[in-house]
Amino acid sequence: MNDSETQKHVGDKINYNYILRRQEVKVNPGLKMSMGQFDIFASALFGYSTSNREGLFQNYLYPNNSFGESKDFNYLNYGLKGQVIYRLNGRNFFVYNGAYFSQAPFLEDIFINPRANNYSVPNIKNAVVSANDISYVMSTPFLKLRATAYIVNTQNDTNVQRFFADGLTISVDNADTGGTEDKTASAFVTQTMSNVNKRNMGAELGVDIKVLPTLSLQGVASWGDYKYTNNPNVYISSDVMAAPYANLGTAYIKDFKVGGTAQKAFSAGFRYNSPKYWWFGASWNYMDDNNLDPSAILRTDEFIQNNNSSTPFVNLNDPKVERYMRQVQLPSSFFLNANVGKSWMLGKYYVLISGSVNNILDNTKYITGGFEQIRSSNGNVDFENDYNSKYPNFAPKYWYTQGRSYFVNLQVRF
Repeated sequence: MNDSETQKHVGDKINYNYILRRQEVKVNPGLKMSMGQFDIFASALFGYSTSNREGLFQNYLYPNNSFGESKDFNYLNYGLKGQVIYRLNGRNFFVYNGAYFSQAPFLEDIFINPRANNYSVPNIKNAVVSANDISYVMSTPFLKLRATAYIVNTQNDTNVQRFFADGLTISVDNADTGGTEDKTASAFVTQTMSNVNKRNMGAELGVDIKVLPTLSLQGVASWGDYKYTNNPNVYISSDVMAAPYANLGTAYIKDFKVGGTAQKAFSAGFRYNSPKYWWFGASWNYMDDNNLDPSAILRTDEFIQNNNSSTPFVNLNDPKVERYMRQVQLPSSFFLNANVGKSWMLGKYYVLISGSVNNILDNTKYITGGFEQIRSSNGNVDFENDYNSKYPNFAPKYWYTQGRSYFVNLQVRF
């Protein structure tokens, strides 16, 4: 609205123009000492951050909250972390790591739609992380072993996603009438989850056994349980609403698995080291319990409830809702990898050449991740027909692993 130059040329700003600022100060005093069989390390964290947005265009949808500087978002951070190593003897010891700290919201998570306005995510606050792990380590000429158990709790986290939605009907405040009205958002929207609590816990085991002077066997096992531990709040915003945001209420995702990584993984392999300075190794790797991150909008009352009658859509019942809301678990898979190398001493020069082949069997069917589609984001009959279709328009989006890959490295040291 405040741009008098209606003609645009190469290098001119169009549609949006803004500045995001963040300043941070952190102090990390630390202490390290040894006491008999104990090695102790401790560190404290004190921090302060301030963030804001300055809009350089006045957006006609948000004339009073798009141009100029927003308020400052100031956060104090604190924390403590430490490590304790207890040495039973020269080959066996225990290691404990612990941390408790707060983390200010990331700059990209503070503002809902920084392209258009200064509105911030509601109820945004410092995330609080508590992390603990303990390991037993053995190191002998013939056996190396490490066993670890861990738990990480995160509270008050904020998650922001942006996507295109079709048919999302939401109630927003009408500034003119003082009441509320339904808006249908078929456009790009911003979904924000606030007050997100998560827990990552698991155990890991790694072994290296020397069965011959030239041959070693390796094995790794990892078991994890990463899940949401509460039902966070969900907000939605879009320029078609011409309102800061709409409160969709609670997303029922408690006990759903956190997506994006395999929570069970196993590996077994060997390595042959020749006395003539060459080696060859191979490994079998298996991954399981990978899940799509649950869509928050699909698990709110807005999805299954008719806003006019405040009752579930007539075509929905509990078994259908349970089926639609079930989390998508991705199939397991395994891979074979191999590596080889050789080194020489050429006068005063050290030369090393190595190569590896990953995914030898060219497995391109393994799904590494993805997301649930929310373009058709209400529970009416259109969603049900699309969900049950052999070729749904808005099925989950998947990312697949790349096929066979090669890597060659040449190193010269002098």
